[in-house]
Amino acid sequence: MNQSLVLLDANQTLCRLLGLERDALVGRVLDDLLAPAFRLLFHMQAMTMLHANGRVEEVFLNLAGDQKLEIPVLFNAVRLQEGDSTAFECVVMRVNERKRLEDDLFNIKKAVEQAPGMIYQFLRRADGTTCVPYASEGIRVICGLRPQQLIHSAEPFHQLIHPDDLPAFWAHTEESAKAGTVWHLEYRIILRAKGVRWLEGRAMPELRTNGDVLWHGHLQDITDRRALQSAVATEHQRTLVTLRSIADAVITTDAHARVELLNAAAELLTGWSQAEAEGQDIARVLQVIDELTQAQGDCAVRLCLAGRVNVVLPPNSILLTRQDTELSVAGSAAPILDAMGDINGAVMVFRNITEQRRRQKAVEHRATHDHLTGLPNRAEFDRVLGHLFESAKTSGAMHALCFIDLDRFKQVNDTVGHAAGDLLLRRLAGVLQSCVRTKDTVARLGGDEFALLLENCDPEAALRVAQLVCSKVNTLHFEFQGTVLHIGASVGLAPIDSRWAQAHDVQLAADQACYTAKASGRGCVKVAF
Repeated sequence: MNQSLVLLDANQTLCRLLGLERDALVGRVLDDLLAPAFRLLFHMQAMTMLHANGRVEEVFLNLAGDQKLEIPVLFNAVRLQEGDSTAFECVVMRVNERKRLEDDLFNIKKAVEQAPGMIYQFLRRADGTTCVPYASEGIRVICGLRPQQLIHSAEPFHQLIHPDDLPAFWAHTEESAKAGTVWHLEYRIILRAKGVRWLEGRAMPELRTNGDVLWHGHLQDITDRRALQSAVATEHQRTLVTLRSIADAVITTDAHARVELLNAAAELLTGWSQAEAEGQDIARVLQVIDELTQAQGDCAVRLCLAGRVNVVLPPNSILLTRQDTELSVAGSAAPILDAMGDINGAVMVFRNITEQRRRQKAVEHRATHDHLTGLPNRAEFDRVLGHLFESAKTSGAMHALCFIDLDRFKQVNDTVGHAAGDLLLRRLAGVLQSCVRTKDTVARLGGDEFALLLENCDPEAALRVAQLVCSKVNTLHFEFQGTVLHIGASVGLAPIDSRWAQAHDVQLAADQACYTAKASGRGCVKVAF
């Protein structure tokens, strides 16, 4: 743009914004591109500031686009002086685009602040000094420090690290800085109020040309996890000691699978005495069924006799005792060969693993379910969504995803405390489960976000479910210590079908629909298309 305010060049973004080709823009007088009502304002305000200060920032104007459509923008410009010639480099940003960017920034900040643990940057300067340029609010919970305390020096944090773990901390830091590899360490800190806490840190280094190294990472408190690992290890060791001190159950048979001998442990597990079992067919004394199907499988002893090989009981084997008790068992059968290699019989060795299998299921349940509500957690939600997505792609089945974000839930925590919020979330879990079938999945994704996975559900039925959720949550009567609280629910609904490239796309669509529902006044359902 020169002194006569003629447009010298334009990029494709401006062309698309105005709906004009570049050739139609270059050489045009700037006033022609301004809405008439803003031309005088432009010269009095923008041009005056440009001539006086050499720059202008965020002046609100309306451009005149194709067919004289007015486009609100924020105008920025800087004066460029080349000898006796003056030009102006201008940038315009559509007002709604700026709002979108601000919303994106807000959502990113909200996600960072609400993420479990702490997001941080750790800077080691070329001179060896360190600081934390950025730390999310999670640092207050994890370390009892304020982000501002570490901006200039990381020493307040280093003073918290357990003395025995400091060498490893700095060794990992040096190794990560030299090799450019991920920094990962589990270490302890000592807090005045909480005592010793275990932390897990993971960060990616950014090597700078001036010798500085900036790590971008995540830190979380894993004290409970370490305690659980210790408890599991202790329990595992106790189980091993118990197994070593108690003999396995043993049954021997002849070549025709007739019982010859039971030891005391076998008598105890099966409920058969030696005298009663001797001469009986092994399948009668050792009745093993599949836990899931309840079907009686092939007899392990007969299979080993027929194949002359060791045979292991299937993973879900259940022993039906003579008293009709069901015990989870593990074991194997092996053929007994004489000196000539002929089969004389078989030996069945087995043990009771009922308690072990129960603990395994409990651990698996904790890994896939939310500790507060008992609902499936995000990991289990992702697994089920992936299964339904593959089902929709391969068989054409119709499923649906409802993304639920609670309205006004923060007010509950702020008004009557987190104990009431936790109680409300547990009650809400029951409300959501009452809206769906037993084969559907109700999951808590974190905080006040929930999701429904509706299996074999057409869009109309899914919409009815989503509307029922809104209705029940919006009318939920929750009273805590005399205070009546009201929340609501905004729901984003996305069909799970072949229109999506991947399962993650379904989540994004449902999330965006939920965001639209909240922006539309909350307490309603929006469908992603």
